[in-house]
Parts: sequence; structure tokens; C-alpha cells
Amino acid sequence: MICQRCERPICGDCQNTASVGFHCPECTRTGKQQVIRGPVGFDPITTKVLIGLTVTISLAVLSIGGSLAGVFGRPYQELVLLAPFVDQGDHYRVLSGAVIHNGLLPLALNMGLLWFVGGELERRVGRVRYLIVYGIGCLGGAFAALLFVPMVGTFVPSGPVFACLGAVVVLRSREIGQVFAGAVGPLVIVNVLFAISPFESHVAGFFTGVAVAGLYLLVERSGVDDRLGALMIGIVGGAAALGACLWASSLWLNPLF
Repeated sequence: MICQRCERPICGDCQNTASVGFHCPECTRTGKQQVIRGPVGFDPITTKVLIGLTVTISLAVLSIGGSLAGVFGRPYQELVLLAPFVDQGDHYRVLSGAVIHNGLLPLALNMGLLWFVGGELERRVGRVRYLIVYGIGCLGGAFAALLFVPMVGTFVPSGPVFACLGAVVVLRSREIGQVFAGAVGPLVIVNVLFAISPFESHVAGFFTGVAVAGLYLLVERSGVDDRLGALMIGIVGGAAALGACLWASSLWLNPLF
């Protein structure tokens, strides 16, 4: 385990849980950072709620709008991410496209991966910072789809999931092997191979999470109040990501790619 402030190795018995990652005893004693000790048996309640909402919404839309093979019905047409619709005012599609799944396999793959990486991220950074990563990740995945495949009706639920993965990779940069150990590595590979999302949305979501987690660490090491820093990252990052989505949707007549 590595101290997020001084980057010295610490053992599991000496580590102190901070708002982002862990601190060594020496950094904890400096008093620059409030250390919050979480419960021994951490319950990733936010991850459970996100998975429950996503599964419920996806199954509801599946039941009234399509087949298990993903045949589009009217509900899909109203929710799918497509640049001309977003450009004409259906801005809600940048979020609906990040929630809906048009098949059981993509739903199972995304939610399985979210269970592992989302729970880990929630434990390390707390619920609010976790939701900021997830929300901006939704917009990051939508941006890539609008930019690279503007005329193809798509869903990008992997955007926020891969954003959580990217954030965990940054926060455990010295333990990359452990991040992908167990079920996470195979789930990432299978998700990429069988996902309904464009490959670009995976990449954009991942690097969105990397960027947000990197900003968390900068705030952590600068001594700025964590709550204020997270609030600013959420507001500025979310506004920038939404603006990028609207800009990308306006290019459908003359796409860049």
C-alpha cells in the first residue's frame, strides 16, 4: 500500500483511511488532512443503488420496447443517443444513453464490472466523489459516441463503468496488477469484446475517470479542503463534459471523423 500524500510504502496495520486513498501515520499526524476511518465491513450502498436503478430501468425498457436481441422499439427510439436528436434539443439523451442496455449480456457484463470497480472506488473516495466520477463518466462516454459515430443510434453504458475503472487505476497506480486480478481483468476483456457501446466510449470513459481521479489527488496533496475541491471538480468538470457533448452533437452535418 502507498501513502497518497508522501508516496511512501505503508503496511496494512499502519495505514489510515483518508478521503482519497490512504495515509501513513506520519502524514496523518501532520493534521493537514482530516482522516476519516470507515467501518471495517464497508457497505458499497451507492454502488448497489446504481446497479439496482440501471437493472430496473434497462429491464423495464426491454420489456416494453424490444427483444432480448436488442431490436429497437419506440422506447429505444426516444432514449437512444443520436447526434441530430441531441443537437435539436433532446439533451437528456446524453444521460439516458448511458443507462439503457438493449440486451441481457451487456447488462450483466457492465453491472458485474461496476460491482467490483465501483465498490472499490466508493470505499476509497466516498460516495459524493464516486458519484462525480460516475456522472462525468456518463458524459465522457456520450461525447465519444457523438464525436465518432454521430449518425449511429448507440447506447454508452460502459462510459461511467470504465470511468470508475480509470479512477481506481490512478488511485492504485502502484498496484496495477492487483486492480486487474480476480474477476476484473476477464470482465474488462469480455466487456470490450461483446459490449453494445462503441469502443471509443470505453476509452473516453476510462480517461475521464483517470482525469477526475488525478484532480482528486492534486487537491489532496495541495491542502485544499476536500469537500470544496470535489465540489469544484464536479461543477467545472461536469459543465465542461456537457459542453463537449453539445459541441460534438452539433457536428453531425460535417463530422470531424
